[in-house]
Amino acid sequence: MTINVQTPSMPRVSYESLAREFGLTTTEVTNYLAAARREFRKIVLAKLREVTATEAEFRSEARSLLGVK
Repeated sequence: MTINVQTPSMPRVSYESLAREFGLTTTEVTNYLAAARREFRKIVLAKLREVTATEAEFRSEARSLLGVK
């Protein structure tokens, strides 16, 4: 599941343009963003673990939020 948070007034930003802006390669941008997504997912799952009462509830909520099976 992908959620697009762009609004019509926000221009689409490419990995290539981010690489140029920050003096990185496109591969580095890809790797940094992948690492950020992994860390975000890890934090969300940890917090979800704290607020769910059962394993079944955790799995159901994780699936709803992140598409985790």
